[in-house]
Amino acid sequence: MEQSAPATASGDDDETSDRHRQNEKPHVRTLPTSPRPREHFGTSTTDHKYDRPVHEIRAEIPANVWQVVVEEGQLVAEGDEIVILESMKMEIPIITEVPGVVRELHVEPSASVQEGDLIALIDES
Repeated sequence: MEQSAPATASGDDDETSDRHRQNEKPHVRTLPTSPRPREHFGTSTTDHKYDRPVHEIRAEIPANVWQVVVEEGQLVAEGDEIVILESMKMEIPIITEVPGVVRELHVEPSASVQEGDLIALIDES
């Protein structure tokens, strides 16, 4: 009577391992994020100069102004970039949370800003 050879690690187990590897998803590590404090994005106030609510865009961190994307008088939508800051070799886009008209720009390229410095005023409309 012939005996069948026992299954080896290179036999059925290889097929199972191959199937398992095909179904695996690549490992993706997501870093936890915390919402930024609201006061760093900007605040809405009523500026008597404009007689409408004005949204203040402020610097979130100390940085250099790399690029000013908008001009005074320009119409912007919620989520539009206002300026791009540079800090520690990283570009940090600063966006508006409200639609409106850029009334004042308080920065220019290559200027330095500190946390909380006023970057722009958006006339909410």
